[in-house]
Amino acid sequence: MLDKSRRITEIDVLRGIGILLVILQHCGVPEWLNMPILAFHMPLFFVVSGYLFRSRAAKDYFGAKAIALLVPMVLFEMANLTLDCIPISLGDGYHLNLYRGKRLLAFGAPWFIPALLYAETGIYLLDCSIRKLTEARSIYRILELCTAFLILALGIRHCQIAPFGGNDGNYLPLGCVAFFFVVAGHLIRLYGMGDKLKALPRWGLIVGGCLLIIALCFSSRLNSVVYMYAGKFGSPLAFVLNALLGVAGTALLAFGIRNNPFLEYCGRHSLVIFYLHSFVLTLFRYAFIMLHLLQDSPICRGMIIFALTVPIVMIGCWLVNRYAPWLEGKFSNKTEMA
Repeated sequence: MLDKSRRITEIDVLRGIGILLVILQHCGVPEWLNMPILAFHMPLFFVVSGYLFRSRAAKDYFGAKAIALLVPMVLFEMANLTLDCIPISLGDGYHLNLYRGKRLLAFGAPWFIPALLYAETGIYLLDCSIRKLTEARSIYRILELCTAFLILALGIRHCQIAPFGGNDGNYLPLGCVAFFFVVAGHLIRLYGMGDKLKALPRWGLIVGGCLLIIALCFSSRLNSVVYMYAGKFGSPLAFVLNALLGVAGTALLAFGIRNNPFLEYCGRHSLVIFYLHSFVLTLFRYAFIMLHLLQDSPICRGMIIFALTVPIVMIGCWLVNRYAPWLEGKFSNKTEMA
């Protein structure tokens, strides 16, 4: 956990952009917008996790991770399973079940949280092992990078040979893929890239970020659609390059923006926003289906649902943070999730 005064505002902005992209992608945007977002929006969070990695005692490290990740997942999944028993009739043959209707959490937390925990466990064990072998920084970085590529190859290979060509219910391979990006984020910090970006002019960072995102829009078309939760990556090389390209572009934008209260708030509470948006988004998407609204204009429908979902989710997030902070794994007003 991090004290509020120690938070890195650029990282909060980066996570804020990331969680808004997650919501936008789930709103059902057209393929030309969907493909670039899918190419990097989940690796972005893994890279951020690696960037924030700090070596410490095993009890403190895993205790903090359990509170920050497992407590919110268990509590929200319990609520989700309760809603699973409450089907709601929408008329005209449509029946809404808040859990099975869209199943956002079904391909959300149950793969993302275990994969992240596998990856963060892996980098902790790798860090301890390498430090026992050598204290030379250059050798440390080489060993870490080589291990990351090896684990990435094993994870993607498993997904390629798994039944139906994707995730077969074993989240360890997805954890292997996540591990690569966690290591990438850790190496970015070790090379001091964050401090170097802060020294650059803001307009240059924003322009550079926009150019990289535009490049991603074209390069993502060279690969098949990436569905990381299903273990579908298309070309492994294209997947890795597009993911790193998208993360780099978004990072430049975040360090160029630097201070934005709204994005910082979204970044600080990205996990609870992720859980809350699934409930709200499910209701809006089924309402649009029932009322046959904008069925021939997916971009307009997606943007309107996004515009309706975000304010309601922000209100819900404020209520959780104000009256039930334990839902975020926060048991003290003096601390926040890392």
